Amino acid sequence: MLGLVAEIIAVISIIGHIVVYIRHTTVEKIMLGFLHGLKPVVESASNGHSIPAATWKGVVNQIDDMLSRLQPPKE
Repeated sequence: MLGLVAEIIAVISIIGHIVVYIRHTTVEKIMLGFLHGLKPVVESASNGHSIPAATWKGVVNQIDDMLSRLQPPKE
């Protein structure tokens, strides 16, 4: 009986590990896309180029999108 309980706990643990791994890789992919989107604007600003307001608006939209993906609004 104890062996059966141990096997069930082991299977649940393995499934939990797989779920956490999938979540981590999904968040990692989202974050990587976000950083690739911000990089050109930040590089341009760091080189002393002026950034138009419309470009900054796009950056704010991208940040808002990222926040909604990583921390969905509570209902």
